[in-house]
Amino acid sequence: MRLCCYVTCVGREHMGYFFSCHQCHFWIHQDCALLPILVKVEEHPHHLSLFYSAAALSDLYINDLKCLFCGEMALKRIGLYYCLICDVIAHVDCTSSHMKDSGAVLHLPTILDDTFPSLIMRTRVKELAIKESNSKDMLEKYHAHSLVLTDGSTAQESICNACVKPISPPYYNCSAQSECNFLLHKFCADLPFSIKHSLFNEPDPGSLASTIWDGFFRLFECYRCGKYNNGIGYTFSGARDVDIDCAFSPIIIKHDSHDQHPLILIQYRVRDAHISCCGKIKTYDYSYHCSVCKWAIHIDCARLPKTVTHKFDKHPLTLTYASSNSQHHSDDHLCEFCEEYIDPKYWFYHCTECDQSFHVNCIPSTGEYSGIKFGGTMKVPCHSDHPLTLVRTMSVCSQTCGYCHEIIQGFEDGVALHCADCDFWIHLVCGYRSSGAIVPYCEELNPFLLDQEYSVF
Repeated sequence: MRLCCYVTCVGREHMGYFFSCHQCHFWIHQDCALLPILVKVEEHPHHLSLFYSAAALSDLYINDLKCLFCGEMALKRIGLYYCLICDVIAHVDCTSSHMKDSGAVLHLPTILDDTFPSLIMRTRVKELAIKESNSKDMLEKYHAHSLVLTDGSTAQESICNACVKPISPPYYNCSAQSECNFLLHKFCADLPFSIKHSLFNEPDPGSLASTIWDGFFRLFECYRCGKYNNGIGYTFSGARDVDIDCAFSPIIIKHDSHDQHPLILIQYRVRDAHISCCGKIKTYDYSYHCSVCKWAIHIDCARLPKTVTHKFDKHPLTLTYASSNSQHHSDDHLCEFCEEYIDPKYWFYHCTECDQSFHVNCIPSTGEYSGIKFGGTMKVPCHSDHPLTLVRTMSVCSQTCGYCHEIIQGFEDGVALHCADCDFWIHLVCGYRSSGAIVPYCEELNPFLLDQEYSVF
């Protein structure tokens, strides 16, 4: 039987096997059906995504684009490869002779999520490093005191000041331990000074966000995921600070939640895509996107571990995706932490033995402020008797701020300053204001200060 494939090679006669949809009268030849979804070519720095017709690109506002190789226009009903980053197209036939190996694709979440460094970090640091660091030079830049390398164990809740992950040997600790709690993985001390990244399409590589670690209260908002962080990051041109996890996130992944097709990391522009992860609407639109299904997940949700723990449940909690929620979930199922409804359209963590569920953001290790190391102290004029400690409010009841006298909301993810001696509480933003420092603007830190303008600290 002879048929014409009206997808990637319109009007061309094919012999052999076809796939068809009888309801839509859609035909595609076996060779075209097996085309790679993502390809890399020498002539372009980014990956190209396969679209089975130019008409599918209408939502991306594509007009009058010419093929990267032959310079001809794309016909409306013909398939093509398209760069989601910079509006470049290429005919399928033209691309086939220019393809190169795009390398191995990482499948997330991995079974090694609970190890440090993660598989992502181990592979991506080598790929992106431009100028490798020297541990001695980095230690001098990170911390004012001398640091001692150790292979011994440490307290269970000890956190690295660079990556804000639980510390594990080998690591550096501060020689003045009675004065400060600075800890640093040896892996983090060896991070490169500069990295390259093709995602932003910039001529300048990233460089370390700060040459000296500025303490617990040097907060920056990650340009990709929108979470606040007080560790070490990279600064790209335009003063765009990116935390370590996002800086080394792979461009292409496969994910258990959508294993039909690979996902590519882009600054998102297709507004009608289905965001099927935590359900939170973010002003930061970096996400992993499936060019075939118009399906996307946030960059930080893609890194969520397969299992986590919570003090409310003695068993490991398993990440559960929207596609498999029906077997666990009913309409009145509540999160065990916040006691609010869990929408079954989005991901959550679940214990099958206890039949308990938690929102993704109600888990301390994955919540909104999981990128902040707590425990640092600062002195403020409004409470000069004792220093105040930076604390997380997930496990404390609501308090009254001693500066603005508004409520500090308890039992939800937030940050505040607390004096344990006097049981004195203030918002973190009020601590900055009391000290006359430049205040980091974040409505979640203090919603009562939204009518005022602040610069990022």
